[in-house]
Amino acid sequence: MPQEVRPISFPYNRDKAAQAALWLLNRHGGEMDRLKIVKLLFFADRDHLAQYGRPIAGGPYSAMRYGPVCSEFLNDINT
Repeated sequence: MPQEVRPISFPYNRDKAAQAALWLLNRHGGEMDRLKIVKLLFFADRDHLAQYGRPIAGGPYSAMRYGPVCSEFLNDINT
């Protein structure tokens, strides 16, 4: 009997997402397009997960027109 495959999920950590966004903004002179911030957070989460077994901010990622984004992080920066 085949084993059930369940997707891996990590809870969204709003504080870590905010800290990561502030770090990115600081590294880019304080200004950056929202889309670029969400994309960079996705890549940072992906690389951090591959290297350390856990993401930076976590949360559910959704497929969007310009690629995957953390929907909760996107909601936070659009508010």
